Amino acid sequence: MICPECKKEIEDGSLFCNNCGTRLSEDNLQTKDAGEKTTDRSNIIKRLSASLLEKTKAVDQKHIKPFREKLMARIGQNKKVYAYSAIALVVTVIVVAGAIYLNNPVRKIERLYNNGEYKKARSVYSETIAQEQNIANVLSRKFAICWSGQAL
Repeated sequence: MICPECKKEIEDGSLFCNNCGTRLSEDNLQTKDAGEKTTDRSNIIKRLSASLLEKTKAVDQKHIKPFREKLMARIGQNKKVYAYSAIALVVTVIVVAGAIYLNNPVRKIERLYNNGEYKKARSVYSETIAQEQNIANVLSRKFAICWSGQAL
């Protein structure tokens, strides 16, 4: 079938031209073989839905596809930000874990002992024990006060 407006080839039984959008008259809704007018509603609905699907695809190509491409470009840029953020987080965790590990009193005492600094190792040990006893005394007093019902 040929569109009377733009003279382009279109699908037989189409209600609209897919190229120029011209509405075709009922005279154009003839079947190829019989040359009769199509009055069957199911055929008209099928043709209309096919035309609507083609129009939807055209809108998708014209409007939605560029939007989707821009969105994917933004997501790609955000991936870089997320990657750098993840790397910074991992480095921070490693630095904090290393600081905790290296400042651990037991590790400090071992390091001093292995380097032959026995007096420093003994003083760190004594300070650590004194701090732990201090903390234990404070906690035991608070615990006793809580159990006795007195205010802190």
